Amino acid sequence: GIRVTITDPGKPFDPRHLPLNLGAPKVGGGAGAGIGIMRSWAELEAYEAGESGNRLTLLMPVTWA
Repeated sequence: GIRVTITDPGKPFDPRHLPLNLGAPKVGGGAGAGIGIMRSWAELEAYEAGESGNRLTLLMPVTWA
């Protein structure tokens, strides 16, 4: 698979504790649509919140044809 680490200086939040269905995104608001996309494409390996913000590690499976 492909391992991806994302860092974000924004307000800490743990995506592992969000509901699976956040509903339809509001226009211009996002409303967590990216969390659903992330969960459908990848496995959440690790999450940390610290002084520098959020750090999320994902594993995206790869299938070779």
